[in-house]
Amino acid sequence: MTENRNKSADRAGYTLKLTDPSRPAIQTRYLQIRTAFFNEREIYNEREITLNYKQLQSNLPRLKGWRETLFTLSLAHRAFPNFALFAEVAGEGNGHEMHEVIAQCWHLLETDERTREHTDGLVRRLEKLAVDADQYEVYGVYPAVKCYELVEQVLYSWINPENRRALDAARLSLETVTEFVEYSADTDISDNELVSLFNHHPLVKQEQDFQIECFRQVKMERFPSEQFLRRMRKFAENEGVSNIGICLD
Repeated sequence: MTENRNKSADRAGYTLKLTDPSRPAIQTRYLQIRTAFFNEREIYNEREITLNYKQLQSNLPRLKGWRETLFTLSLAHRAFPNFALFAEVAGEGNGHEMHEVIAQCWHLLETDERTREHTDGLVRRLEKLAVDADQYEVYGVYPAVKCYELVEQVLYSWINPENRRALDAARLSLETVTEFVEYSADTDISDNELVSLFNHHPLVKQEQDFQIECFRQVKMERFPSEQFLRRMRKFAENEGVSNIGICLD
């Protein structure tokens, strides 16, 4: 994980104002370029099964119950440093509370002692941590909002299990990375250069590999044993490095 830590996002860059002319704004062309890129990018798991992102999307809605919740929670946990750093630089002071909400989600998944009262209580705690992106001019608010939305998807997977959540969670997590990559790119980058940047950027590859491994693990496991959940939690922690390279150490 040394390589990941060396690529951690610079705190000054993370908090640059969106109006800073030296950095590009998130552009509308991103949506079209991202779609084309995702349909072409190939991902490999250790079973040597080849999937492109479109094929992965078709498999994610098949995750149900604890598998869907665990997949989503793993993505949310990995994104936590993004929220914590924003809370620190914005002076919100709620990074610890978000960590506690995520920890409680793991606890309920591990103990299977979840009730509607437990879930509703966590929803109320989470709602107090909501961030309005329009109130801030720093880029870091956007990864923080997506972390919040990932945790929200975890809780809603319990409240309304009929609706599939894994696909939306995967998109949120990957969008966090690709938006950060574009925001960090040169201001005069062309569309073709941006596609190439997505195709070769280590953060994008790491995110896709992480999602594939999470999917593979939850599909292979027949029962969410305590040992398996501990292993997945450690995997999701990723040694404290987020999906965009934020490290709180």
